[in-house]
Amino acid sequence: IKGAEFAVHQPLDVLGGIGEYFGINASVTYVDAKIDSVIPFSGLPISLRGTSKWSGNVVGYFEKDKFSARVAMNYRSDYLHQENRDEERFSEFTKGSKIFNVNFGYEINDNVKVRLSGNNLTGVKRSRYWQTANSRYYSDSRDNGRSVSLELRFTM
Repeated sequence: IKGAEFAVHQPLDVLGGIGEYFGINASVTYVDAKIDSVIPFSGLPISLRGTSKWSGNVVGYFEKDKFSARVAMNYRSDYLHQENRDEERFSEFTKGSKIFNVNFGYEINDNVKVRLSGNNLTGVKRSRYWQTANSRYYSDSRDNGRSVSLELRFTM
């Protein structure tokens, strides 16, 4: 496995004023997970299952006193779900996706915190496809759904 990652965390306090409460976290990762072999019958290179070639995220945040907010976009490229085992089957891949999340938090006091989170706000579905050396065929799609949660945390 070979790869590289670049990450940055940049508070925007240099802007002064209200800008001092904002910041950005971001990263991008490249992974070459191909194994020195090919799938018999299809000629496709073998990769480690579940490993995307590209992934990354960008998070914008705001933190002031007892309030915090975050907006995030996570991305990953297509990845191998299952390689074929014989001439009659194709390799199955999961299509890459971009997912957007948001959360807001408030610290009521040192022992009580509340957080509202929204995940997969754009309702991205998980899609899979079968691939041969020359073609792609749609396999299936699953609705991962949007979710919203409200948390109340107590510490002692």
